[in-house]
Amino acid sequence: MLRAFVIAVSALLLAIGVWCFIVGRAEQGLIVLVIWPAVILAAILFERNRYKAPLDQPPGPDWQATAEKFVDPGSGQPLTVYFQPSTGRRAYVKAGAARAELGDS
Repeated sequence: MLRAFVIAVSALLLAIGVWCFIVGRAEQGLIVLVIWPAVILAAILFERNRYKAPLDQPPGPDWQATAEKFVDPGSGQPLTVYFQPSTGRRAYVKAGAARAELGDS
């Protein structure tokens, strides 16, 4: 709800700022009405790609479990870090699911 509101307000302010530049009503300081909403809008839209939810099971056979384990501060769940050597990508898997996959439960 808050995310949608911030996106709507940022998009509206950005549109107003761009419209003012297009019609020649650009006053000194109006650039702030374009830059800040653009930064906020970009941050909110790209944030979903950056921080993904933990997986319920390991991602695949070419992924390796690392010794890294931690508790997610947001959910309080223990997570295990998996690493894909060919790409360098990392994935976070719920620790209980990782143990069940390995047969260590």
